[in-house]
Amino acid sequence: MKSKVELFNLALGRLGIRPLTGTEDARTEAVFCNQFFDSALEEVLDMGSFGCSLSRSPLARLAETPAFEFKYAYALPADFLHIVKLEEGDAPFCLERGRMLCNLERVNIQYVRKVSDVSELPPHVANCVALNLASKLATAVSNSPEMSQQFLNELYSTALPMARTNDRMQRFKHPGQRFWYEEVSP
Repeated sequence: MKSKVELFNLALGRLGIRPLTGTEDARTEAVFCNQFFDSALEEVLDMGSFGCSLSRSPLARLAETPAFEFKYAYALPADFLHIVKLEEGDAPFCLERGRMLCNLERVNIQYVRKVSDVSELPPHVANCVALNLASKLATAVSNSPEMSQQFLNELYSTALPMARTNDRMQRFKHPGQRFWYEEVSP
């Protein structure tokens, strides 16, 4: 579990830049870290369905009626990034302007939420955020699009697949199934 400043410093360390003392540090690097951090975090969360960012919610039906195709409109949660699962299965729906349109009279969803407390991020996800932030900083601070691309390559080819695998191993267990690290009894 990392703090925002620790994630800033992981990204800056990748660029060979000395660490910040806090989020309010007056250095140019701190300004860029603060500027790019939220989008770097949301982009990573939007790339997967990590357990740290999952939430479930019933949706509130809106008074408005869609113009055509669907009967009902529902408000999406304020922290919504993307839908993972509709409780009602494969019912057709459409997401438009912060609303879900569908023909269901009641809607419950599982979704990826914006994480506001970065200490909730497991280490592999935090590493992905730091890499994504480093890719954004590489162009802004070091004027190096090549370095930015290297960080993105590492993110997509190594860090993100590892984070997804680690998350799945820790999150899912079915009755009778052992975790990979549990010993088999004789």
